[in-house]
Amino acid sequence: MLRRRQPALFLSALLAAAVPACAHDADVARASPEELRQRLGVTPAEAERIAQYAPLIRDRAEARGLDPALVAGLVWVESRFDPRARSRAGAAGLMQLMPATARELARKLGRPARPMQPEFNVDAGTYYLARMFERFDGDTALALAAYHAGPGNARRYQKARRIPSSIQAYIDRVLAARDRLAPTIDPHGPRRLTRRRPGGRRGRGGPRAAAGTGGRPGQGRLHSGTRATKFSSIMAARWSGGTWSKAWRTSSRIQARWA
Repeated sequence: MLRRRQPALFLSALLAAAVPACAHDADVARASPEELRQRLGVTPAEAERIAQYAPLIRDRAEARGLDPALVAGLVWVESRFDPRARSRAGAAGLMQLMPATARELARKLGRPARPMQPEFNVDAGTYYLARMFERFDGDTALALAAYHAGPGNARRYQKARRIPSSIQAYIDRVLAARDRLAPTIDPHGPRRLTRRRPGGRRGRGGPRAAAGTGGRPGQGRLHSGTRATKFSSIMAARWSGGTWSKAWRTSSRIQARWA
């Protein structure tokens, strides 16, 4: 009798230990705007918007095989989660899509171009970002550089093995925002997500213009089966010559660049 009960007792103990952790994750994911305001140090309006659009960002990011926290960090830098944000250059919405880019993405997605509509903006923006990850073989720094400055410029940075300081500052701000927002957007942390092609040809397909513009607003996944923390070692090995300008920095060194 004791031998038969041991597996059941072990399973019960395992489940009992797991429940509090799951409950904690659910509490974090469903944090109220006031809790977000206190935790993140944002304004009440910003906390309301983060709470409102976090589920949409999480859904679209996972559908595209992206890290939800990274997408949320990009949205924060680009628009402060304001769907009505518009830059001087004409970029609009949560992910600050340029008009021409929005039209091309809408054509590829087979839907009307409505950059000021949050659902379209995030759907199109994550599609574009996923294409940049595909084009640059899962390189986070280059994918963000391509989103901000265009894939042509990002390719030049790759060949030169150096990212300009202004683009590097944008990347650092997105990564800092990602780390700060991660417990709210994706309490489970970076996960091993399956690579998915966002449609069309792999590699060189997709829009050529930059989606984000930089500015505030307008200041502006891990898209592979590798955890985010492994990118630093990959970048260090790839650009060991010391000319890459530290494209990937650890969260402890960029927390101060959150704002």
